[in-house]
Amino acid sequence: MTDNKLTDEQVIKALECCSNTVSGGMCPICPIDDEDKTCVTVLTENALDLLKRKDAEIDILIRKNNTLKDEIAELKAEIERLRIQQSNLIADYKQIAINAMKKFAERLKEDCLYDYEVKDYFLFHSKIDELLKEMEE
Repeated sequence: MTDNKLTDEQVIKALECCSNTVSGGMCPICPIDDEDKTCVTVLTENALDLLKRKDAEIDILIRKNNTLKDEIAELKAEIERLRIQQSNLIADYKQIAINAMKKFAERLKEDCLYDYEVKDYFLFHSKIDELLKEMEE
């Protein structure tokens, strides 16, 4: 082997072989076959490279995770802002509806006729329809 670069799987397999080797010699199933360096040297270099790459990947993932956490926090804040806005709009709508009903009731009272004999108010159906049409506009 001339470039001394092992795959992640080869590094792991070589580490497993070395951890199980009793004698100091080459393991019969070791993936390292280098004429210039001992298997321990090649394994150490590749294990260090593997650890550095994994650390870099972990750092990238941590940064992405932190970015996602920030985005989630921003989205939660936006959802809360919209929820409050919705609640305010509902309250405003209810108040507008209440005011419209009060105005409608006042107008109905204005168009009622009072009958002094029965001591009660009367309203003609045509007046109710006129008032509804007026309120719609």
